[in-house]
Amino acid sequence: MRRSLTGPMALLATLTLMAIGTIHLLGLRFRAGDAFPPYSSLRSDPLGTRILHDSLARWENRTVERLYQPLESWMAPPDTTLLLAGCMPHDMAFLTASEQAALVQHVKSGGRVVFAFQPLIKEPLPSSPPVTNRLRRTRSPTPATPRADTTWGFTFARLPESAFGQPADRVDSTSATGLPTQIPCHTRLCFTNLATAWIPRYTVDNQPVVMERPLGAGRLVLVSPGYLLSNEALFRNRQTGFIAWIAGPHPRIVFDEQHLGISRMEGFMIRARSLGFGPTGIWFALCIVLLLARISRPLVPAPPSARTGRVVFVRQDSVTALINLLRRHIPRRNLLGTCLDTWHATAGRVPPATWQQAVDQLADEPDKPPRAADIVRRYRTLASLLNPAGRRDPAHTPQTKPDATRRPDHGYHPTA
Repeated sequence: MRRSLTGPMALLATLTLMAIGTIHLLGLRFRAGDAFPPYSSLRSDPLGTRILHDSLARWENRTVERLYQPLESWMAPPDTTLLLAGCMPHDMAFLTASEQAALVQHVKSGGRVVFAFQPLIKEPLPSSPPVTNRLRRTRSPTPATPRADTTWGFTFARLPESAFGQPADRVDSTSATGLPTQIPCHTRLCFTNLATAWIPRYTVDNQPVVMERPLGAGRLVLVSPGYLLSNEALFRNRQTGFIAWIAGPHPRIVFDEQHLGISRMEGFMIRARSLGFGPTGIWFALCIVLLLARISRPLVPAPPSARTGRVVFVRQDSVTALINLLRRHIPRRNLLGTCLDTWHATAGRVPPATWQQAVDQLADEPDKPPRAADIVRRYRTLASLLNPAGRRDPAHTPQTKPDATRRPDHGYHPTA
């Protein structure tokens, strides 16, 4: 009996719809960007910086990219602005020696590095590196690793509570053009103990909150009110001149995502998309792989004898094999008709009246499927009708001599 495929097909359709729905929901989540950390350029809600990323990408003669690899392995041309948005003070204070060397080398070669910090209101200033952090990398700095803030000639400080919320005033002696007179400042983070090489650009209560330092052929920029780069700030209080000054004159701008804990691993799907394979090509390749796996190894598990490597012989004679073959290819309803046709083709000399009586006897079968006992009874009736004496035709009876050397057959011989 052939099994119905309705149940498996319904289950397969249900699982397919569930997979499509799950992928669609995950796609909506990643398009919104709320799965990424704050100040990520992949995030399009108010806490992200995707508007800034897309806006800079529309400038003429500008190339905007994202960085997912560590700073020490990043190789960039000198005319590049590296933007690290959403930093915390400890991200810069506890840089490793290799990261600090990579940043210094990039700035000295003519590049521009911008650290834009998250708003700091009640959080304490970093005195030790974070032990565990879900979003950022965890590191254990060795005593040989110097603190980046003291190495570069400044230390982090906090504004007094009375100065929180006041706008930052531009330093009149600045030589930068296009900067607004005031910018909002929603943070208490500031910088103190500045070296003579630092140039303050904006101050709050005479404390620098935005400053830059020439280093070789490039510049290092520190921005305490990093909120101005967020999507919310660009929507409510856009500071176009300030953002243009941060981007700098370089034609290439890189948004660093690795310091936020976002890294890219080259997997099969990413490699397929980079080679130009769309969903259709991926499904086609998957079907080819499944076909090759099906050809090389069947889905039905092998018997124990095949897995162990032993060969098992089943004692069956030719009669048993013939019976099994007939059972596979002759339906039960047509069994008696096949026997009657075979009898007529081999016996040959049957009286016409007897043959007609056998045909009438076969035509009296009911329409419902016969049982095994009914088939045996009707077969015996036809046999007694066609050959009442039970004799064999001498022309069809083989004359053989008994073979004394032949072993008795102990196979299973099922009867009709």
